Amino acid sequence: MEDVVKILENYYRTKDTKDLALLFERYMKEIGAGKLDRRRRDTSNTYQIDGNSTNWNRVSCYYYRNSGEHKQYGKFEFSIVFRKRAGSYLLFEVGSPEGDIARPCEISFGKVIHYNRELMAGLVKKHQELFRMMCG
Repeated sequence: MEDVVKILENYYRTKDTKDLALLFERYMKEIGAGKLDRRRRDTSNTYQIDGNSTNWNRVSCYYYRNSGEHKQYGKFEFSIVFRKRAGSYLLFEVGSPEGDIARPCEISFGKVIHYNRELMAGLVKKHQELFRMMCG
């Protein structure tokens, strides 16, 4: 798993918020997820990317597996939050059906300040392609 840490540290140093948004969108399309449209009844297997509200200083990317998850805080499959200007961090968060949020990895100002090996291994196992894409 130390390879994952190196991948994330390298991504943090070399990329910007819009890079993450483009990468996340490309990955979501590869797995067949659609952009979240709140007008639809079925919002399962959808994603949401927000960077405009912060002028791309920070980007938040969410993946919702089940319908209706976007309506309640913490009920997402996973999220990535990346901030480069006016702060500096890269967060990976895993949601739960109960709405609890756990952070498998947190990088702040270039250093890993939190790393949960088990949670990160589970996330990497489910979304291997995303982490492969972060390498390139």
